[in-house]
Amino acid sequence: MHIISGELVFRPHIETLTRFWNLDVVVEAQSSDRFIREGLRNLTPGVDHAFFFEPENLAVRNLLRQRLDLQAPPEWSPYNVPRERQYVLLYYSPADVGA
Repeated sequence: MHIISGELVFRPHIETLTRFWNLDVVVEAQSSDRFIREGLRNLTPGVDHAFFFEPENLAVRNLLRQRLDLQAPPEWSPYNVPRERQYVLLYYSPADVGA
């Protein structure tokens, strides 16, 4: 799972949730500038990738659309949260797609 944001990511919260839900997932948090510069180069092939980022971050969205075969449209929160109040959106790239 890739969290791409200019906001501070509180890693203990993420680690607590992944343990609580017993998820076998690696979480990587980085700035959008760093991700655009080097993120796609360093993706592990043969595993699923989920990308979470701010909806207004068009640079990250365009890069992902250009370089990966992503499910469209992006997935939004299943909870009753107005879209303008959601922090991130999700793009998913399955393991069988090369980066």
